[in-house]
Amino acid sequence: MKGSRSLIAAVLMAAASLVLGAVALSRGELSLHILLFIPVVSATGAGAAAAMLLAFGAFASLVMHAWRSAASLEAGGDVTSGHGRVSGGAVILLGPIPIVLGSDRRTALLVMAAALVAMALLVLLLL
Repeated sequence: MKGSRSLIAAVLMAAASLVLGAVALSRGELSLHILLFIPVVSATGAGAAAAMLLAFGAFASLVMHAWRSAASLEAGGDVTSGHGRVSGGAVILLGPIPIVLGSDRRTALLVMAAALVAMALLVLLLL
């Protein structure tokens, strides 16, 4: 139950960050720039700063959730409840260049699709 609380907290913080970020963007408190090929976000108001802090908190909560799940698995707990197997993936966006990592083909393709959506959103925000 404790692990699911951190996941729910991360999702709620990410949603609140998106809402506050949209409000800050409409007020002009939040801006997105490109430095060489790396996207840079700058916040000039309290709403934008709160959005960035909530996004950082969501990321930290997700890391804590993953850490607790791994610790539970090492201690003999069953994270997957006996159904299926665990797979994982990640995307590292270096500006416009995505680096896709996946434990299997299906996960890598799913993460690649998420990277394409993220890149499309980045392009839309920069236009």
